[in-house]
Amino acid sequence: MVGIGDNFMPNCKESAQTATDAVNKEIGLQAQMMVLKNLTVIPYLGLGAMRNYAIGIACEGKADWLAILDGDVLIEDPLTFVKLIKHTKGFIVPWFDQSGLEGNHLIADPMYKADQGVQELKWTVPYCVLYHTSIFNRIGYRPHTETMIYDEDHYNCLYLSLMGIKLWQDTNTKVKLLRGPGLLADTFKFKVLKPFENP
Repeated sequence: MVGIGDNFMPNCKESAQTATDAVNKEIGLQAQMMVLKNLTVIPYLGLGAMRNYAIGIACEGKADWLAILDGDVLIEDPLTFVKLIKHTKGFIVPWFDQSGLEGNHLIADPMYKADQGVQELKWTVPYCVLYHTSIFNRIGYRPHTETMIYDEDHYNCLYLSLMGIKLWQDTNTKVKLLRGPGLLADTFKFKVLKPFENP
């Protein structure tokens, strides 16, 4: 499991570690958590490259599975990664609980309700995604755009779909979003960061 950035919201890092430990205990895989420090030079410009970097690290290390997790996702069920792995999909996300947020943000298409089983998606945000690393042998090791664009999630998912990767969501396995998506125009700071500095 790789955390993207080391600026975790309360309890998110600990919950991710617990879910990683459960993979070792429940299904006997040698899972470990790695926190990828912020590599962006200007805040948020380069998140796609950070995700691609995590993919490269996992593939170089011959990992079978890679979970990429943002620092504002709380994993309340310790068996989250175990459940996702057991579906043996190349790409799968849990259901994103937005109950603590103001409004209901469009973060996938279709937007399924909870507890509908495993459903196919057209696109989704990659707040918490599990990959089987074998897909990167077919599609390459840089599936995320490394240029900041609007509609980035749809763009990345379209690429995966065109490369023959089906996108899945397990609506029975839930994680909690502690922060909703915001407009880049409202959050962008033109401050050049020092190496590994958080925005």
